[in-house]
Amino acid sequence: MATTPSQVVAVFVLTRHGDRTANYGNPWNFTEAADELTPLGKTMLYNQGQFIHSVYFDAASTSMIKNISSIYTMSQVTTLASDNEVILGSATAFLQGVYPPTMNSTDPSMTSTLANGTAYYPPLGGYQYIPINTMPDSSDIILDGWVDCTAMKNGFASFQKSQAWQDKETETQSFFTNLAPLLGGRPSNLANVYSIYDYLNYQYTYNSSLAQSLGVDNYLYLKSLANWYEYNTYGGNYDSINTIAGATFASQLYKDINTTITSSTKSPKFTYYADGFQTFLSFFDLYNLTDSNPEFQSITEFGSTLVFEVSTQAAKSVQFSDYTVRMLYKNGTDQGAALVPYGLFGLNSGGMPLDQFMDNIGARSVNNLTAWCSQCGNNFSRGCQNLVTTSCPSDRVSPVGAGFIGAVVGLVAASIGALLFIMSRRRGARNLESSRVLKMNRI
Repeated sequence: MATTPSQVVAVFVLTRHGDRTANYGNPWNFTEAADELTPLGKTMLYNQGQFIHSVYFDAASTSMIKNISSIYTMSQVTTLASDNEVILGSATAFLQGVYPPTMNSTDPSMTSTLANGTAYYPPLGGYQYIPINTMPDSSDIILDGWVDCTAMKNGFASFQKSQAWQDKETETQSFFTNLAPLLGGRPSNLANVYSIYDYLNYQYTYNSSLAQSLGVDNYLYLKSLANWYEYNTYGGNYDSINTIAGATFASQLYKDINTTITSSTKSPKFTYYADGFQTFLSFFDLYNLTDSNPEFQSITEFGSTLVFEVSTQAAKSVQFSDYTVRMLYKNGTDQGAALVPYGLFGLNSGGMPLDQFMDNIGARSVNNLTAWCSQCGNNFSRGCQNLVTTSCPSDRVSPVGAGFIGAVVGLVAASIGALLFIMSRRRGARNLESSRVLKMNRI
């Protein structure tokens, strides 16, 4: 088969949200309080979007996606975000950077010309409005796969009784005691360490006097404790329920790659996901990336970006084995930093055949609600409560058949009633049990 220089045909991008106000999270059930995206957070994601545009949409880039348009084209793009205001705001800012205003564009889709010759352009200098599909936690498990996962909560409760936890509590007791005056009455202990870190990280960024009181060494030590805590919450053992968020995300990634590569136009060409750091941590640990890359055991920085880049050298690719996939990661939004390739499944960072990648990704993914509900032990939310558990046939009965069945049931019921009446007359004085409750399976 004739070959050409390797060319990117599609990318799949996951970002963490940007800087936000402090978020007090419950250490027992992982729920989070309200917070707001800051101007810094919006700028972070906008800059990250510009960076991704320069890599994958710029004709001068060797990684430009084949046949991608810098004008938003619905068939080329798909988006997915948690329905959290901070994440949605971050996704909007990111996509503003990826698809900048196009006032000078000659593309007819950016102009409306009336019959009288008057031309209209999008407002804000040709602003491109990119729709974002949201996934509410209440109805889908693709993103935020850890929410309401009872088995995961129980597993972490067991971890908090372990020797490793007790040793860490002993090690950090005096540290948290000394930290208490800076916390405004918040509980100062290991169980609350992420909320403490989140609060002080925000203050460290915006409050110069508190930053001075905390000091660099204490800040970095606190950050290391938060990393330890979160890694053992959402990772720590790739074969445990802790990595459920990575498994649900992997399932969607698998489906989206399959959709693109089996499409005759290789579309959508740009697939974008927006979520929290938990999905990153879980995915990294689920697929054994943490063993050889210690940085994957840490909370991803605001705006961090994970990219799966699919390319081919074949002039006409017809099989999955004709494609190569690379995983690239940028931790944070430093403008001087680049996407760094990492090896997957024990291979080097140069990429791996797509068919092998799909086999490995699919093997550990959780690809349907039934499996998630079963593994998490959830029968009360996220759609689990609506699952039909009966194994009875669900074939519909015709009206004629229904009438016949109804008549027969009526006759049987009448016969049983008469029989019970006779028996009750005979047994009345003896006060014996005169009836039984008949239970019928739902159909």
